[in-house]
Amino acid sequence: MLVLLAILVYYINQHGSFQLTMLYLASIRFCCLSHQHYPHLFSQSLTTMLGRLLLARSGRLGLVAALCPRRPLCTQPADPERVSEALGLPESDERRRQLHLIMLEYSEMQVSGSRVPDSMSNYDWGELLRLGSYSARRKYLGYLFKREKSREADAERRKRKAEERREKLARELESRPSHIRYGLGHNTIFHRVTDTTIKSWEEQRLYTAMRFGQPLVMDLSFEPHMTRRENKNTAQQLTMLFANNRSALDPFDLHLCNVNPQGEIMEFLRRVIPSVEEPGFPLHLNRENYLDLYPKERLVYLTPHCRNELREFDHDAVYVVGGVVDLVKGRPLSLAKAKKEGIKMAKLPLQRYLNVGPSFSTSLTLVAMGQILLDLQAGAGWEHALRHVPRRGLLTPEQQQAQAERQQSRLQSLQEAAERRRQRWERAAQQAAGERRAPPGGGGWRGARPR
Repeated sequence: MLVLLAILVYYINQHGSFQLTMLYLASIRFCCLSHQHYPHLFSQSLTTMLGRLLLARSGRLGLVAALCPRRPLCTQPADPERVSEALGLPESDERRRQLHLIMLEYSEMQVSGSRVPDSMSNYDWGELLRLGSYSARRKYLGYLFKREKSREADAERRKRKAEERREKLARELESRPSHIRYGLGHNTIFHRVTDTTIKSWEEQRLYTAMRFGQPLVMDLSFEPHMTRRENKNTAQQLTMLFANNRSALDPFDLHLCNVNPQGEIMEFLRRVIPSVEEPGFPLHLNRENYLDLYPKERLVYLTPHCRNELREFDHDAVYVVGGVVDLVKGRPLSLAKAKKEGIKMAKLPLQRYLNVGPSFSTSLTLVAMGQILLDLQAGAGWEHALRHVPRRGLLTPEQQQAQAERQQSRLQSLQEAAERRRQRWERAAQQAAGERRAPPGGGGWRGARPR
């Protein structure tokens, strides 16, 4: 240990190369963490001080800014054994060693002043362990840093607004000398309805819909065809779809079919809704296929890749929506599955009621599909229901006018080209008729002139 410290100090004084000395720093910290006689606090403080001296020596920070920063460059280190047990990694697993190296990498990023968060949860360590490259881990740490700072700013803003409200309320109370005070928390004739009461009332409508409402099926069988990011996006959209359905006056009986309890979608759903698998939760989680729950004649698979348009909403049908979020490829997975199972297919009449542009995508989000179907079930028309379609691919009135002018100009140019072509054909026909009427051997430049 002392030999490594002496080599490090000598190399800093002689060369001052930041990259190579950081390698020595990483090796020293690894020895401190692995050696049984040196606790974590000593190794962390030693790494922090040496890292700050290296930053000052390399010119990236001043000496005062490096030794006395505004925020600590290193916080209390995480215990690799505790995090490994929380992630469920066995002792013989190679990922334990990878997690240890990732923690060292995270500490060195903190020492070097990189944009990394001050605290890391067990879930964040698991996400870093799944990433296979240094650039991907650095990008994810940058995202966590921005999220942490955003939450700190939101907390500070809420705290400031609460103080302003208290000051305003105190001024109002001082300005009213009456012995009776009216307002929130004082005398009032209204009964306060809390958010918990509203939530319970909405869930009661969901329980009624589970018994008498129209079913709406979300097909989650496409999980193997999506990446982890797409599965996470699918779970987030499912939570928003559930919230919108709960707030509706006439909600659907929502079913999630082909659910994989050990899959990534259920993993993200448990993080957002911890009680999603409880028996009393107003949501159906079915491992079975929808063909095992409903007759094939009632099923209608809504897919944007088919040719049949949905003209009218059928209140007796069971609509199936593919739970797939394909960010890049746009593969017709739902169309292929509906054809394979032999059930009816339909698509929303977007081109019929909307002025779509060339960049418009007919693949809508699960949230938009749920809101459109809720409006149609409530008796609204297509013009009202399709207001939930994202506006990014639609044409504005100015763009519609410009497109109409371009189409008119193109039509006019086509008509002019057709007229020129017709005139050319008429001249060619007249010339051919004149040649047929000419006498043989005379009147042409090839024949001999008569005397």
